[in-house]
Amino acid sequence: MRKILIAVPCMDAVPAQFAHSLSVLTSYGIEDTQISVWFNLGSLIYTSRNEIAKRALLDEAELVMWFDSDMVFNPDTLSRLLKHIDDGADMMKRNKRLFGLSLMESLPGFLKLLLVALAVFL
Repeated sequence: MRKILIAVPCMDAVPAQFAHSLSVLTSYGIEDTQISVWFNLGSLIYTSRNEIAKRALLDEAELVMWFDSDMVFNPDTLSRLLKHIDDGADMMKRNKRLFGLSLMESLPGFLKLLLVALAVFL
């Protein structure tokens, strides 16, 4: 089973549109996938990101998907991203191996943004 952590560093409250997008995204139903969501509240974004990254390592998450709390996204965003990853999308692995960027050039803009924001802990 694939373990995914959705990471949201934020100052305090999140907008209703973001909360709705996140709710629909996590209920979309992706087979063999355990999704957890982690919010870290704080005024220092780098501290919040570091805390979430530590949580991902403790939880042994395979993938971490980072969202800003002011984003709005489609319900199938995660499943579409996972399909690209399963098809060999570019990403950085924890062992520092980098894959070529050829696929990234052909992706729509929002997927490029998500791939850049995605950290893979293998």
